[in-house]
Amino acid sequence: MGSTQVNSCLYFSSQSKEVSIMSSFREESLKRQLEKELRESEWLQKFKQLSEGLSQIKAEIPLTQLCQLEWVSESQTLIIHCPNPEVTEGLRQQTSKIEQLNIVAQRFILKNPQSQDIIIDAQGSR
Repeated sequence: MGSTQVNSCLYFSSQSKEVSIMSSFREESLKRQLEKELRESEWLQKFKQLSEGLSQIKAEIPLTQLCQLEWVSESQTLIIHCPNPEVTEGLRQQTSKIEQLNIVAQRFILKNPQSQDIIIDAQGSR
């Protein structure tokens, strides 16, 4: 009787290891598939482009670091909320530099509550 119990325990133990190995294999396979889909995701690629573009605008036009940036996906517009008229004016003087930025934005809008919006079309969108 004792040997029968030992055999069934060994059998159960090896069976649970197989289930565990198969489960790990399935998890790893699913993980690889999800990672592949993420790499190929159009949405993720656009998000990466936008992130790079925001970093670029802040590096090339330092005044934008003082502003709040808002992305509007539907119109591919970057709204730059300026904290005061002086920053707005400083950015207005750099419109040719802003319009030449090679980022995903089709349009830039400089906003300041104390002045009228300034709309700048990206060079490639004309």
